[in-house]
Amino acid sequence: MRVFETIKAAVTPMQAAEHYGLRVLPNGMAEVLDKLAVYCSLLNALLGTFNAGCGDPALLPAARESVKQMAELLKEVKPFSYVALPNAAERIDRVFSEESLANANAYTAAFGISSVTALADPQYEAGRKHLRILAMLGN
Repeated sequence: MRVFETIKAAVTPMQAAEHYGLRVLPNGMAEVLDKLAVYCSLLNALLGTFNAGCGDPALLPAARESVKQMAELLKEVKPFSYVALPNAAERIDRVFSEESLANANAYTAAFGISSVTALADPQYEAGRKHLRILAMLGN
């Protein structure tokens, strides 16, 4: 295990904030951050498999569930609570589907051998979206 991963597993965001003298957010935000850290770690696990060249379909269900849990958790947290996103679960299912992962894998494979113009091909739209959202939510 890498040093960063070891520290991240042993220290909660609240503990880290307090250690560096940062004001811990009120209204249970530390708990929210702790939960988000767990959800993000599951997304980062899937994202890491792309670094090896191919997204692992075995990690997809856990990643999909993590995003759903994040959406549910953030519905009660300002400023996210102001946003009413209809059909969030359906949108998450569509982005984190097996087809989307397969398209992301095809896009990743093409990235190593194709031109920039080929990578802009509409056939990779689902894969690009999958990778963008995964990277954004996982970090």
